[in-house]
Amino acid sequence: MILFFQKLALKARFVGIIMALLLFVAADSILTNFPEGMARLRQISAGHGLLEEHFWFTPSQARQIFTAWGKPGVEWYLTTGAWLSVLLPLTAAGLFLITCLYFLKKINPRSSGWYLSPFLPLAAGAATLLQILSELLLALFQPTSDFLYYPGAVLLSTSWVLWIISGLFVVFLLGWQFFQRGRRLFRN
Repeated sequence: MILFFQKLALKARFVGIIMALLLFVAADSILTNFPEGMARLRQISAGHGLLEEHFWFTPSQARQIFTAWGKPGVEWYLTTGAWLSVLLPLTAAGLFLITCLYFLKKINPRSSGWYLSPFLPLAAGAATLLQILSELLLALFQPTSDFLYYPGAVLLSTSWVLWIISGLFVVFLLGWQFFQRGRRLFRN
């Protein structure tokens, strides 16, 4: 009987994690498409959005976006947009980390290398935070040297790649969990 409640508690935690991930996706969608949010920035900047929406940007594209933002767009980004951009990756990194740890606990792999995998979402969150910091500095100072724009572009691409790998890893762990469960069912 105790084993039944332990399994039920694990399933409830898993459902809670999945619900939190869905809540995060909904919150991200609402906040970035909220009429006071991205719509206002797009209106101010004549259709340009954030640098974070691109996989890569060149210095001329960044200058074009910052010029299109103008002073009201930069002020909005410094006061509101950047902080939302920081909050959501931190939440996502935490949820991905919890999900990875949950699946690793359920799967219990024999190799110790698997236990390094939860660092993927942490690295993705750190790269995103550094990218947002560089974007803040670029928006604030708008340097003339092209060389100063490339670290932000590299960090942006790195964070995109790490988030994609983290998502694929969680999907792999979920598939592995279902594969193991199916194998146990057919064995009995």
